Amino acid sequence: DEALADDADFRRAGLLLRAGQYDEAETLLTSLPDSYPGREEQLNACTYARAAAAMEARDYEKARTLLLSLGDYQDAETLAKACLYESALIRMESGDYEGAIALLEQIPEYQDSAELIRKSWYLKGFVLENDGDVAAAREAYLAAGEYEDAPDRASAILMVQADALLSAQNYADALPLYQALDGYA
Repeated sequence: DEALADDADFRRAGLLLRAGQYDEAETLLTSLPDSYPGREEQLNACTYARAAAAMEARDYEKARTLLLSLGDYQDAETLAKACLYESALIRMESGDYEGAIALLEQIPEYQDSAELIRKSWYLKGFVLENDGDVAAAREAYLAAGEYEDAPDRASAILMVQADALLSAQNYADALPLYQALDGYA
C-alpha cells in the first residue's frame, strides 16, 4: 500500500535525520507527496541541522544561506545574524576592517556590533596612518566617532596638515583647516 510505504519513508527519514544523514533524509522526504503531514517540518529540520553543522565547521556563509532559507523557523533569523557577526570577527582578526564593517552594518543592533563597527574604523585609521595615508586615516578616525582617542587622532592629523600648509605659506588653504580644529589645543 502506497500510504504505508510513505509512512515508512517518513519514519526512516526521521531516523536518518537524527543520525546526521541529512542528504539521505532529505531525499526520502522530497519523494513524499507535498501534502504529507510533517514533511515540511522534517525538511526544515534537515536544513536547520545542516546549518548547525556548517556553523560548527565555521562555514558561516553557507550556514547563513541555509538559515535564511528557513524564514521564521525556530531561531534561524537570530542564528543568521550570529553568522554575520562571527564572519565579521574573523575579518577583523585578519585585518579586513572594511569587510568587517560591511558585515556588521547589516546587524548594528546585534550584540556589540555598533561598538565593533567603531573599533574597525579606528583600526583601519591606525593602519592607514601607519601606511602614510593620513587623509584616509583621518576619515576613518572620524567614522570611528568617540571610540578611544579617535577624535584626537583625527584632529592631530588635521593639525599636522594645517601646520605644513602654514609653513609653506599657503595661508588660504591652511585657514579652513585651522578653523575646523575649533577647540583643539
